[in-house]
Amino acid sequence: MYNSKVRFKADKAANQAPYVVIRESQEITIPSKDLVPGDIIRLGKGDKIPADMMIISSSYDDGSCFIETAELDG
Repeated sequence: MYNSKVRFKADKAANQAPYVVIRESQEITIPSKDLVPGDIIRLGKGDKIPADMMIISSSYDDGSCFIETAELDG
């Protein structure tokens, strides 16, 4: 049986994780709970992806990116 208190604490921590978002041509840092569809999020190496996303740019010259799928649900 999964402890609901442990899950609550994990969810709360995940919802407070900071992400850099570009809104109105400015980079701002917001908690993941405040992300909305259409946000442009800046991710770096080792960052967790907070939601379903589409990659629109990469810092690699050939445009490639590498995604670890170890924490995908279902």
